Amino acid sequence: MNVNVPLDEVMGFSFTYDPIQIARLANSISEGFCRADTLLSAISSKQGTFLKSLDNMVSSVFNGVGYAKYPYQLRFLLQENYYAEVVDGLDNSLLSVGTKSESIQSKYARITFDNFYLAENRVPFKSAEELLDKVITEGYKELFRLKLKPESPIQVFITPTKKHIVYMEIQKVDTGFRLTFQDIQTGLKIVNGNSLSSLSAEATRVLREVFEYYKIPLTDAGPQPIPPSAGQGTSFSMAFNLQGHLDNIGKLQILPDSALTIKEVVTHDISELKALDDKAIKSMIEEYASLMTDRDNQKRLKLDNLGDKLPDMPASTKQIDG
Repeated sequence: MNVNVPLDEVMGFSFTYDPIQIARLANSISEGFCRADTLLSAISSKQGTFLKSLDNMVSSVFNGVGYAKYPYQLRFLLQENYYAEVVDGLDNSLLSVGTKSESIQSKYARITFDNFYLAENRVPFKSAEELLDKVITEGYKELFRLKLKPESPIQVFITPTKKHIVYMEIQKVDTGFRLTFQDIQTGLKIVNGNSLSSLSAEATRVLREVFEYYKIPLTDAGPQPIPPSAGQGTSFSMAFNLQGHLDNIGKLQILPDSALTIKEVVTHDISELKALDDKAIKSMIEEYASLMTDRDNQKRLKLDNLGDKLPDMPASTKQIDG
C-alpha cells in the first residue's frame, strides 16, 4: 500500500458513480462511510492486514467487478446497517443491493452494532495535545494492566466533530513507535517516532492540518481562543473493552449472495475471496443438510406429520462442487 495514495479523494470519487449516494447527498441524508471505515480498520489491523485492506478498497473502487466489488460494497452495507434505525431513507439503499433491512441477517447485525455502541466509553478532549497525551498515557497503562503484548496496537476511535468518526492506532515497531491515522475526509497519515514523546511531537506536526481542518486547537493554552465548534462532540474511545464486540462484527455475513464474513473480506487479498466463499457456502449447505435430516428436528418442524417430503440432500459437499 502506497501511503501517498489520497484515500480521501478515492472515497470521494467512489460517490461520483454511485447514483444512490449522489441522491442521498443531494438530499442531505447521507451518513458517509466513516463509521464503517473505522470498524473495518480496527478489525483488519488486529490481524495485521490494515494496509492490505485499504489497498483492496482502492482496487475495489476502480476495478469493482465480481469479488473485487466487495471491499467497497462492504463499507456501504456495514454503514447502512449500522445506522438503519436512526437515519431516514436507508431501506431503499439496502434493497438496491439485494439486502432487506427487516431480514433476520440485518436485524442480528444491528443488535451486534448496538452492543458495540453501548460499550464505547467516550472520553472528551479539547485539544490535540490533550488527545495525544490521554491516548498515549492511558493507552499504555491499560495495555500493561491487561498484560497484552507490548507490540499490541492501541486502537482509538476519535470523534473530531459531530457526526464524524476517524480511526487512529499507536503500535510499537522495530524502530520505535508508529501512529497510523485513517480518515475518509482527510486521508491516511503515518507518523514514526523513536520514543513515545518524539512520536507525540511528530504527530502534532504531521496531523496539524487535520486538527486545523476540524478546528481543534493544538494546545489548551494556544494563542487563539477555542472556537465554538471545538469541544462539541470531540471525544475518543479506546478499543480495549470493545475487542469482543469487534470480533462479533467481524463474524457477520452481510454481503448479499455471499457467505463471506466481514473479517474474511478485510483480511484477505481480493484474489482469495472466491475460494473462501466457495468453502463457506459448502459448509453452510452441509450444516443445513445435517439439521434438516436430523429426526428430532423433523419432529419439531412437524415435517413427518404434514407429510412433507424433504429434497434429497447431498451425501457430501463433493456433490455440489462445480
